[in-house]
Amino acid sequence: EEIYNARVDCGYEIFNLLVSEAFVFFKNAFPAFKDVPERERDLIFKDYLGKFSTVDGYYRTRQTWGEVKHYMMCSVVTCYDRDRFNRLDSIAKEKQGDAKFMLSSARMFSGDQSALVLPVFNRSNITDKEFYALVALVMSELDSGCTVSEQALTILDRYRSDTLEALQTYYQDELELANFSTRLGNLMSLSHAIQECKSLHKVFFRFHSTFFDSYTINEALKNLFL
Repeated sequence: EEIYNARVDCGYEIFNLLVSEAFVFFKNAFPAFKDVPERERDLIFKDYLGKFSTVDGYYRTRQTWGEVKHYMMCSVVTCYDRDRFNRLDSIAKEKQGDAKFMLSSARMFSGDQSALVLPVFNRSNITDKEFYALVALVMSELDSGCTVSEQALTILDRYRSDTLEALQTYYQDELELANFSTRLGNLMSLSHAIQECKSLHKVFFRFHSTFFDSYTINEALKNLFL
């Protein structure tokens, strides 16, 4: 009944809560990882967090607003205006040079992410069950820098194959589609676009952390995204 409009930068203030909630979901949705060493489980979660947040945010936004335009949902009850960067705007007004460059780079990243994801998301028009399938599919494709054991890779492959099998059953039995190649292809393209967004975010985060020292007070944030 009520949606709270928050500033983009206030997300850092509630960051630990958001990560904790995502980790609870991760453990409940993918229980097989309890059998792998904690270090590897944490690496997989670290790789997964940004992708999960992107899928969840875009899907909730479409459900709430009908389209992804100005407002983005970051939880069930909280949204933010993706065109406004309040803290950066205020810095840019006070200073010249670096502050304006910092603001323009943040807006450029937001635009680049939308250009990658939105066309495929809009074309796919995914259902609830496809959303849950996508949540599993984006996890199964690890970043090249994330090295884990054969045991962990086997679990990831099993979740991926089980998800694809469940999707096939869903398309045939519930949607009664004789040919579901286009729908499945859109979902796989969306998974790939989310992976690209995650890589783009890593570059953006490293850039802001290095050139503007943006996240020195939030070590948890740096540890997750760098």
